[in-house]
Amino acid sequence: MKRIIAAIIILAMATAFVCGCNSSKKTAGSADDTVYEVLLSSQNAESSIHSKNVVDIWAKRIEEATNGRVKFVYYWSSSLSGIPELLDNLESGAVGAAWAGTGSYPGRFTALTGTGRPGLGLRSTAAGAEALWNWFQVEECQKELGTLVLAGAYPNGDVVINNSVREIKTASDFQGLRLRAMNSSWQAAFEELGIVPMSFGMNDTYENLEKNVADGLVQDFDFLAWSRIFEVSPFAMDQGLSVNASLLLFSPHFLNSLPDDLREIVMGCCGIELSRACGEALEKNDSQRRQEYIDGGGIVYPATPEVMSALEGSYGAARDNWIRECDQKGYDGNALNQRLLEIVAPFVGK
Repeated sequence: MKRIIAAIIILAMATAFVCGCNSSKKTAGSADDTVYEVLLSSQNAESSIHSKNVVDIWAKRIEEATNGRVKFVYYWSSSLSGIPELLDNLESGAVGAAWAGTGSYPGRFTALTGTGRPGLGLRSTAAGAEALWNWFQVEECQKELGTLVLAGAYPNGDVVINNSVREIKTASDFQGLRLRAMNSSWQAAFEELGIVPMSFGMNDTYENLEKNVADGLVQDFDFLAWSRIFEVSPFAMDQGLSVNASLLLFSPHFLNSLPDDLREIVMGCCGIELSRACGEALEKNDSQRRQEYIDGGGIVYPATPEVMSALEGSYGAARDNWIRECDQKGYDGNALNQRLLEIVAPFVGK
């Protein structure tokens, strides 16, 4: 009997020791060889410049810095999560990391999308990326991100007007065009120009243009090229009018699964330098993406002085609409607008 009791005690002690070792492998600050996989969802195709930025500038940097202990698993073209529910899946932990464009979530990021209203003057460059990062640190912007952890932010291409009907040479050519607006500020500008603003999911863009449900949209050349919009909507004005912010995001659940030392390394690979690197890559590839659009049959034409004058006349409506929506969210819209102008001023046009 004594032997049996002794054996039980020894077994219990051994079990406790093993369990203690297993749990210590993932305790904060411990060094181990555990590989932590992060499922990354992107609404972009693998061929997109943004997807290349995600891999080469973000993911590879983290994988190398962690000696392979953090490994990214990629799901392109919303194959892991659809666009509408992507941010919710990040918050729940079903998705570990994501690339997302703020323009794909109308009404969700009022403060954030102030940088994407027409006429503000930011460009898709390293400087533009720095302006976005700085703006996203503002309290209202942080509030809108909720529990999501911002790893990087950059403008994903200078936004141009695209349509399937005609080159826009005069102010009257805007009349009656049915264009997808990137956000509500753009909707207000459209109405000022006589354009009919439309709203639908980005994944439905090609089909809606092909079926004549809409005439075009405002978007960057990267999207227009890899989604082959030129096949159904060839006319694009060669004039950058705003930017659409891209977000590189982590789920807090994934980050909390990491030991403290590893989480510190991962976040050390993120931030303003990551944002600037992505912006610089976009600027270097700008002419290539435009050429891909033209090679596919797209027609890129210059903006006339009359058209630019009409566009500039619509920017006030876009600004006022954004301020009004900020007020509705409980912010002080005029004060927030002043802060936005002060933050982006050093980077406008650069």
